[in-house]
Amino acid sequence: MGQLLCCGWEESQQDEGCDSHDVIHDLDAFEEAGAVGGHMRFLKPKSGVTIIAVRGRQRYQVRQRMHSVVLKTASSNEKAFYEALGSRFAALEPFLPRYFGTTSVQTNGSVQSYLVLEDVGMTNPAVCDVKLGFVQRASHHNDEKWKAMRRKAAATTSAQVGFRHCGLTYCDWKSGAKVKEDKHAGRLVQRSELLRAFGKFFNQHPGQPWPLRGPFKQVVLKAIAGITALEGIVSVLNGVRFWGASLLFMMDSNAIWKRDAERIESSFKMKLIDFGNATFIGDGPDKELLCSLRNLRAMFAAMLQKTDDVQDPAFQVCRYHLFANTLWLSAKGVQGLVALTIDDGICRGDQAKSMLPEVLTLLRTFSAKATFFLSSHYVHGNDVQRLLFEGHEPANHMPEDREYSSFSAKSFETALAETDDLLRPFLKASAPRWFRAPQGRLTKEMAQVLQARNMSHALGDCYADDWAIPDPMRVASVYLRQVQEDEVVIMHMPQKGFRQHTYEVPGLESEDPFAYGLQTIDTCTHVVAI
Repeated sequence: MGQLLCCGWEESQQDEGCDSHDVIHDLDAFEEAGAVGGHMRFLKPKSGVTIIAVRGRQRYQVRQRMHSVVLKTASSNEKAFYEALGSRFAALEPFLPRYFGTTSVQTNGSVQSYLVLEDVGMTNPAVCDVKLGFVQRASHHNDEKWKAMRRKAAATTSAQVGFRHCGLTYCDWKSGAKVKEDKHAGRLVQRSELLRAFGKFFNQHPGQPWPLRGPFKQVVLKAIAGITALEGIVSVLNGVRFWGASLLFMMDSNAIWKRDAERIESSFKMKLIDFGNATFIGDGPDKELLCSLRNLRAMFAAMLQKTDDVQDPAFQVCRYHLFANTLWLSAKGVQGLVALTIDDGICRGDQAKSMLPEVLTLLRTFSAKATFFLSSHYVHGNDVQRLLFEGHEPANHMPEDREYSSFSAKSFETALAETDDLLRPFLKASAPRWFRAPQGRLTKEMAQVLQARNMSHALGDCYADDWAIPDPMRVASVYLRQVQEDEVVIMHMPQKGFRQHTYEVPGLESEDPFAYGLQTIDTCTHVVAI
């Protein structure tokens, strides 16, 4: 039986065809270990404990020589992600904690499965946890959780720049103690405060003078180089979505207290962690993660320019929509235009509550055109004909406003066809056949059905939860902060007594974007899929 020494553990390969539940470890063999960002529960083996870990069909006996592995509660998504590393994502491995396999622990009368991972920490680390993504979500979330996560992201820098401070610890020279900020503090950080917030970790020099100097400047340069390398790897990974992932930065706080420049710089680590919501869906790379990494790198570059006189240098950000990235619409080459799309048309229930006449009049007032994503159960009489007569475009939004990601491919196609059959007579044979999944939730099976029917999933760039926020002025201000030329705006159809406040938003918006020379268009003529 061969042995190899790794990460301070002796790892011995045993027989094939085993199950991690063959050996169940007792909880008393472990110590509970916390996490700065409030992540899932971790366990650390006590001294002398031997771990039996299973990876694929191989069993490994891992004997501790120092505290260098941790156990993390295993989710099916995260286990699938780590199991796929060797065959599909080997290039990522230097950026991740090493994965040894899974093991079983008896906890509170039940057996719990854990991932056995390299402990990327150190004896007394200073830690900075950065949550990546413009919104956090998972394919297994229900509607309530999905909406709650979107609202949470919208209230933080996640929605603006694609990342947020999710907890950090740093050496405070005034108090002489290490300070901990949790994820709740991170959610309060505004975009204008990002450099100041992250500077607590990346500039731990006594007195925190700017510009950066010595080891902390070198640490930021290392972070930029690491992110650049990670971008290059992610850009060629096909079909994986890193939803909910974090980038973890660490330095040795003992070295910081001792002002040991060499140890500070050499102790710096950067690891990509948290794959409990990662999923395999769609084609191409995770453009959302790439955008988040690009913006984080830009913030670090701005940090190098920060001085005591220039508190918060601005940095350019790339933008991304807030939905699952399968197809992103962009009006390339069209100057001064935005594509207006309106979801959940036309009216639920009683046709007497319809506000289609008012909406059409409002759009006509500003010479605006739109693509209406229609739900067949909400369409009445000659609604579609009226849209076409006014020069607007109809598109498929399924029979009603609910999630369809839990449907089988056959059930989804049946529901899709119901709305498609309603719209098909009104579409030119050569016209694009747009579809938008309610709540933006698209599975691989749904995408395959769309491809077979020659339909394209149309997403967008600007979104403000206008359906949920009953303050038209606030919603309009969110759109105005986001919107730029060549982008797709997503709004929701009002009706009397339901989302009626959304009717006021375009009027409030119109004063600003049209003053900038922006015009609204429908997607059919000008918007191309990339």
